[in-house]
Amino acid sequence: MKLYFMTKQIGRNPYIGKKLVELGYEGAVCVDYKEALSLGQHGVKIGHVGHLVQIPKQSIPKILQLKPEILTIYTVEKAEEIAEVAKELNVEVDLMLRVLDTDDCIYEGQNGGIAIEKVRSDRRKKYNVLSMSIFAELLHFLAFYIMNRHIQSKGRVI
Repeated sequence: MKLYFMTKQIGRNPYIGKKLVELGYEGAVCVDYKEALSLGQHGVKIGHVGHLVQIPKQSIPKILQLKPEILTIYTVEKAEEIAEVAKELNVEVDLMLRVLDTDDCIYEGQNGGIAIEKVRSDRRKKYNVLSMSIFAELLHFLAFYIMNRHIQSKGRVI
């Protein structure tokens, strides 16, 4: 488990981001690619990118050059786009698939992800995304998801 910080609530301030890394945080969680590019250009270590906004294809090279530890993706197609660029740049990055269920409540403007039913139906399908570990965090994420399903009632906010 790693401890990341989020600067979205403090104006995406790179000075504070650098200080948080000095204090022992692993890096920044950037909910969108613009935040990652902004913090990265100021030398802030990037830990995670893309939970709320997918990285546009044309921005993938810039994001990968920042060497984030993990990217959230909503589709296998996005993983393939990232894999293509990663191969060209000779870099590796872990990917986490954002999984949603039919009764999940998502805040307005934060839609996106792959349906749990699609994951279930494709569970035997082999995803060949070059040398990348596309579902590196999927099992952990699903374990958290399943735990929440038992603890919380339908209509929970995620």
